[in-house]
Amino acid sequence: MKERRRNDVIFSKDDKSIWRCKYCSTEYRESGGTTVMANHLMQQHNVNISSAQEARTTSMQANIAEAFKNARQGPEYKRRCLSGGAATQELDPAVFEQLGAPND
Repeated sequence: MKERRRNDVIFSKDDKSIWRCKYCSTEYRESGGTTVMANHLMQQHNVNISSAQEARTTSMQANIAEAFKNARQGPEYKRRCLSGGAATQELDPAVFEQLGAPND
């Protein structure tokens, strides 16, 4: 019998393609998706095979949630953040005049 390689396609007795776990040799029938296999690897072997796309999606969802949280804090939130949290101050006309404002 020929030695099987890792990427060889394996068929069941009823000629269906199957996936065999390399950690425990559990077999699942392939039906077009990877959810069952990914769940098995995570639950049984603590192996996370999340893709880069899933990581980006999770990051974007967190950023959107943060933006909505900040928006609920009120319209002054952005102004406070940009000014370093300092309260806004009125401009003193005497200081403005000393800075060289033109006289009318």
